[in-house]
Amino acid sequence: MSQASYATLVCDCEALKAKVATQAEMIEKLEARIVELVDQDRLIAELRCEVAELKGRLNTNSRNSSKPPSSDGYVKPAPRSLRRASGRHPGKQPGAKGARLVPLANPDKVLYHAPSNCKSCGRDLKDADIIDTEARQVFDLPPMAPEVIEHRVQRRRCRCGTLSVASFVNGHAIMHRCGQIIAR
Repeated sequence: MSQASYATLVCDCEALKAKVATQAEMIEKLEARIVELVDQDRLIAELRCEVAELKGRLNTNSRNSSKPPSSDGYVKPAPRSLRRASGRHPGKQPGAKGARLVPLANPDKVLYHAPSNCKSCGRDLKDADIIDTEARQVFDLPPMAPEVIEHRVQRRRCRCGTLSVASFVNGHAIMHRCGQIIAR
């Protein structure tokens, strides 16, 4: 073997050793990276299981679990109505006869409200002519007040000098008492 070919062979051998050393470093780095990726895959799998469990907990309420209704919080599920849409709007339908209180011809009390001054010039309208009136009737129930009946017994003296006293009727001898209607 010639010295030139031996020198080439040694150079090639050194180059191969350097390449092998570089590849060994690369293999070590890749193996370390593989270990990291395996750990990450395991962590990702654990986190996915935890997320699935937490989603399951969030989706539980009193209707699909044994939780009490008070644990549902402020968000309540929409009511499931059995009614179907009729296509009509709420309230009185077009063409339907309306109903209202019929104004009375002779109301119990009439109050007049007259303008005191002209809204244009400000003059007093006390003696001005009435051109028109417009009426609105308010229907209301009178206030209820109890009927208080006072029973008084009298004492009378006869000519003979005897003092006679009347008696209270039906046990009204008590100072204050409810009547028959309230007692029912």
